[in-house]
Amino acid sequence: MHRNEHIRRIERLNLEVSTRLAKVSVSSRRPLAIIMRHRDWLFPSAGFVVGITLAKVPFRRIVTRGISATIVAMRIRRIASRALQKM
Repeated sequence: MHRNEHIRRIERLNLEVSTRLAKVSVSSRRPLAIIMRHRDWLFPSAGFVVGITLAKVPFRRIVTRGISATIVAMRIRRIASRALQKM
């Protein structure tokens, strides 16, 4: 290719990249705008879905996971406090 053809090709690619970046920037803001527009019914329905999901899980499993998570958190706290005392 000649120099002028290279320049035209680079300019065309630069234009395409800038238009694609503009489209991406607009579309990246769109989900947040949709969430904020429908927040009046979206958040309560999300809580309802979580409630249904938890209702399907046996209560015994929820309690055992909660206890094990508490034990792990206590162990992590002890390890972190020991590490901070050594510093």
